[in-house]
Amino acid sequence: MVRNDKIRLPPEDKPVVTYEVLCSCSASYIGETGNSLSQTFSQHLSCLNHYKNALSDLQGRPRKIQPQAAMDEAVKASAVVEHASHCDGQLVPQVICQEQGFQLRKIKEALFTRHNEVINRDKGKE
Repeated sequence: MVRNDKIRLPPEDKPVVTYEVLCSCSASYIGETGNSLSQTFSQHLSCLNHYKNALSDLQGRPRKIQPQAAMDEAVKASAVVEHASHCDGQLVPQVICQEQGFQLRKIKEALFTRHNEVINRDKGKE
């Protein structure tokens, strides 16, 4: 009798993945991470929250950093934020593939980016 007590993680909780963030407007962002997809997507959402907070603070009380500077900083941090700043679509992340090797992961990201319609800034040329 063979027992399998190994806990299986869902794909979004496994580290070292190439991933895609789909917007409901059909825009797509492809990236790679050494972390889990859920952790990386939460970083994208955190930048988006910084952007939205700065946008709402343009009319509110003054902050330590000027709202426009905070918005520019958030947009520079992520192409997902740049797209979401002018699109109200829902963002849905998904794992494309899992790859342990950093170089292979970067190559796969570049190939997926180059051969798909994406909102990435580098368009797979890095």
